[in-house]
Parts: sequence; structure tokens; C-alpha cells
Amino acid sequence: MKIRRKIIFLILGIMLSAVSRSYAQENDPFAAFLGEKDSSKMNADMQEDVNKIVTVKSIRFNLYKGISPEWIGSLLFFKKNRQYRLGELRKLIEKSKRRLVSMNMFYKVNLYLWPKDRGSDQQTVVVEVSEGFWYRFFFYPWAVSVEFLQLFHEGKYLGLNIGYPAQSISYRDGHLLLSDVYLSMELFHGMYDYNEFLLDRAEFSLNPGYHFSEFFLATLPLKLTYYSFPQSSIFYPEFKTALSEQQKNDYGIENSKSYLTFGPSFELDLNKEYIPKPVGFYLGFAFYYHYADFNPSRSFWEYVLKPEIYIYPNKNMLLSIRGRYKYQSENAYPYMKYSLYSDFRGYASKYLGEQYAVVNIDYSLRNLFIINLNMMHIEFKPFIYTDLGQIQAYNEAFSLPGTAVGFGGGVHLYFSMPVNIYFTFGLKASYLPDGIHAGFLFSSGTGKGYF
Repeated sequence: MKIRRKIIFLILGIMLSAVSRSYAQENDPFAAFLGEKDSSKMNADMQEDVNKIVTVKSIRFNLYKGISPEWIGSLLFFKKNRQYRLGELRKLIEKSKRRLVSMNMFYKVNLYLWPKDRGSDQQTVVVEVSEGFWYRFFFYPWAVSVEFLQLFHEGKYLGLNIGYPAQSISYRDGHLLLSDVYLSMELFHGMYDYNEFLLDRAEFSLNPGYHFSEFFLATLPLKLTYYSFPQSSIFYPEFKTALSEQQKNDYGIENSKSYLTFGPSFELDLNKEYIPKPVGFYLGFAFYYHYADFNPSRSFWEYVLKPEIYIYPNKNMLLSIRGRYKYQSENAYPYMKYSLYSDFRGYASKYLGEQYAVVNIDYSLRNLFIINLNMMHIEFKPFIYTDLGQIQAYNEAFSLPGTAVGFGGGVHLYFSMPVNIYFTFGLKASYLPDGIHAGFLFSSGTGKGYF
């Protein structure tokens, strides 16, 4: 009987070991995309001299039709005709592979040294990239956003937002002419009802910048906004009375006015997905000068600080702490609200005034479990969050000053292959100066599933 029990436990142990190995492989977020590994090649690689100096004599691209080899080449961490130690080159190949995978644009990515060059000091690197799903969708109660990530087959971004009350079209080129120059542009229109009057807002944004490294980006945003105050519109057909002279004086407005914003912005991002790490860090800082051609004209400055820390206890857990702090040298008019980093989930976002501080704390199981069904890759990601904020009102008519607390939780259902679509389900609540608010948390779209 004891022998039989031992045999049964031995069989169960072998089965559990096999399952755990399979689970560990499936929980590698890159495993489904990185291509197969040949164990015989790996054994041969281990026998090579990793300190041997080799030259990348060529890079062979095997790409899906239409994908620009120049664009893919600009994303690699190794270059043609450069010398590397063999071990260093292999690490750069693996890093490049993970960088391409982390873009969530291709179904399959594989990079490797050409086998026929084994042992030679002249090496050829083969880059294989398959087709991908290059569209992203985001849904709101009265709007839909569509993004295309492969404009001109070079990873340029084109976004279109159609809905109520705002519409926009935007373009972004992270590497203009395959250089380190960054450029983004946006045209925006929105119509808002402030009870006493209607506000029509048209905006043009130009944001040039430069990548000083893969981690550091500096930009110089320029935004020109034009305000008008119609008495009715297709969005708000109910007729409004014309502004009185008293209202014009109170709000500093006439029939139409312009508003200019510009200033430097910096981003330091040490939390790249393709770099294995126990801790990630991000820091954003922006300084803006505002000039409003109102009645009377006025100017003021603003700065925004955005630190973030990401802690990875293991590959399936993530604790993130994100902070936002904004300060303006003087209060703006209500309709001049401008902030780069407003981020309080739940019901408190409308309470964010000229000066505020917000801390977001998130704890999530990055992959509770993963299902691989041929080309279908499904991830379940439970999460909980807490938001803490010190908020300040525009004026008594629009919000209340004080401390806000938000909390909630739920699950991200993420289809990372092949279309990168997600659904978020959960509950949220906020404790605000005017009471407690609670409701359901839901969002859907394509991308990484932030809510």
C-alpha cells in the first residue's frame, strides 16, 4: 500500500511539474511573439567565445509587405558595419526583439544570427517581422476614437476622435525622417455649455521635440486656442441669451478671444517594457507660459510635475505609484482650464483646479492566467486602486475645495493577440467634499487597457 501511494504521489508530482513549467512559459508576456528557439543552436552558442570581436556585415530583413526596412532598422540597438563582442551582440539582438514585441504591432517577431556565419568574425543578423493589427479603438458614451499606427508603413500615428462634445484629428511621428526628432500635431474642436453661455473652442497644437536617448525626450509644445461664444449650435440647439456687459466684465470675455500656451516639457522614462527590471521609474516635468488676449489681457505661468514608480515583485505582479502636481501662478477663468496630467479616476476629475496634487496607487496581478489558443492570446489581470488628492476649486460656482479619495477594483480582460483589445469591469467610489459617490467601472478599446 505504501509503495502504491509513493507511485501515485510520484506521478502527481511529475504532472504538476510539467504543468508549472508550461504555466511559466505561457506567463512570459513575450513568449507568444518571440518565435521558436532551437535547443541545438543554443547549445552551440554556449560553446562560442562571447568575447570574440565580430562585425555586423549585413542585416537581412524578412518583413511583411509594406513594412519599411529603414523604419525597423532604426528601432534596432545594433547597427550595420559596427563591431561588437559576440556576447554583447546577442544581448542587443534580444533587446531589439523585445522592443519590437512591446510595440504590440506585430503578430510574430524573430531576430537571430545567420547560421552560416557561425564561427566567423563577419556576422549577418536576420530580422523577421510578420503582419499585425495596426488599428486601435477607444469607446466613450458619446464618442469613438480610431487610431492607425502604420501610416506610410513607418510606424507613424494618425488619430481621429469623433463624437460629442469634442472632435479632434492628431498626427505623431516619433522619429521624423528616421532621425531622433519628434513631432506631433493636433486639431481640436469642442462645444461646452456653462449654463450662462456657450463656449466654442478651436485649438491647434504643435509639439516638436528631440530624443536625446531611448530614455529621455525633450519637447517644446505650442498651443493656440480660439474661443467664441455663440448663442446656439447643433450640439446645443436651445437658444442662449447674448452675454451682458456685466458677464463680459466678470469673465473677461467678448465675442471671441485667443489664448496662447508654450513652454518646454521633459520626459525621463526608465520603465521600458523591453528591459527586465524589478523597479521602473518615470519622471515628467513641464513648464508653460500662458497668454490670454482677454479683457483685460493677462499672462501667467504653470508647472506640472509627474513622478511615477513601478515595482515588479515578480513577472506577474505590479505595484505602481503615480503622482501629479500642478501649480499656476494665478487662477485662470473656468473655461481656460489647461492641464497636461489631470488624473483622478472616479468622480473627482471635475474638481481639479489650478493647483492640485494627486497620488494614484495601483496593485495588479499582471497575468492571473493566460490562455493560448493558436492565434488567440487572452490575459486576465485583476487590479485594485486608490487615488488620493488635494484639490482646489476654480470658484464656488464650479467645485468645492478639500481632500478627495477614490478607490475601486476589477479585472482587465485583455486579448493581446491578435488585435490588442481589452475590456475592464469593476467598481469605483469617491469620497469628496460634497459626499460619497459610487458606481460601475467599465472601459473597452484597443491598447494596454488603462482606465
